[in-house]
Amino acid sequence: MGLKEHIHFKDVAKIYILTWQFILIRFLLMLVFIGIAIVYFSSVFGIVLSQIGVENLISTLLSIGSISTATYLYWHIYKLFSKYVLYLFKGAHIAVVTNYIQTGKVSQKSQLIYGFKTMKDKFLSVSVLFVVHALLETVLKEAHTRLMKLGDWAKLPKALTYVISGTINTAIAFIDEAILAYMFTRKNEDALKSAKDGLVLYVKNWLWILLTAAILSIIVYGTMAAAGIFIYFEGIPFSSLDLILQSMYSVLTVGIVIILYSGLVQPLLEIAIIVTYLKEIKGQSPDIGTVEWLKENSKGFRDLASTKVMEKLIGGAKSLS
Repeated sequence: MGLKEHIHFKDVAKIYILTWQFILIRFLLMLVFIGIAIVYFSSVFGIVLSQIGVENLISTLLSIGSISTATYLYWHIYKLFSKYVLYLFKGAHIAVVTNYIQTGKVSQKSQLIYGFKTMKDKFLSVSVLFVVHALLETVLKEAHTRLMKLGDWAKLPKALTYVISGTINTAIAFIDEAILAYMFTRKNEDALKSAKDGLVLYVKNWLWILLTAAILSIIVYGTMAAAGIFIYFEGIPFSSLDLILQSMYSVLTVGIVIILYSGLVQPLLEIAIIVTYLKEIKGQSPDIGTVEWLKENSKGFRDLASTKVMEKLIGGAKSLS
């Protein structure tokens, strides 16, 4: 097979358009949440800078502390929103994407019903899904740490190391979404076994997933950087604004970028990784070599493969749910 057979952007674009209902809902969810965030942080910046200011060291430290506290609180609110609301819509969307890859069909009338019904039928215990998600995030962090250490060992320029890291991070940032798609293809299989096998197959096909991520990263992040710079410096005469308006405008700019990325760009990247993953693993099965390599190099995978650890984690998650 040549390079062309491993690039699936035509299918990605088609699925993105066909599942516009989910794209729209996810965009609106992020629009509402980030819109609230823009108002919240604009108010925080305005109040802090007008009431405390940055005239001296003490007021500057108090301002930084107040803004940091406000950011910390909102970040935890976002995590709850992402875990209990956005993830359910994302999972239903992935169910529809997976069904299209398997059957070549997407119903415009019933895709929402199909997506949420599949989520309901497949996962009797949402807490199990959250535990798997947490362990896959651990694997992601391990891979990122190893990459940074490798860059230091090879004495690569920091900028180059971060570019490579960003590309790989795009490839593995959607690892749980790709494995969730794999779990949807395993109709009656145990969820934990599917997650473990899905991760093995993900690692086994890392090259084409990474290539897809690299191409999209160059296109997407390059475009977003150029657009962000233009909006920030050309949209409003920034230098003529006072400190409070500069801060509020900065929050607004960041908010717009986050809304566009989270609502429109992130689903595109997610679909691209899922399509590449499911098409590349077709007809494959986990091999012992990849399994042993993962056990040696990833504590997160060892935990995922450990029955005792999983029983303990799932028991704790269920007791909190």
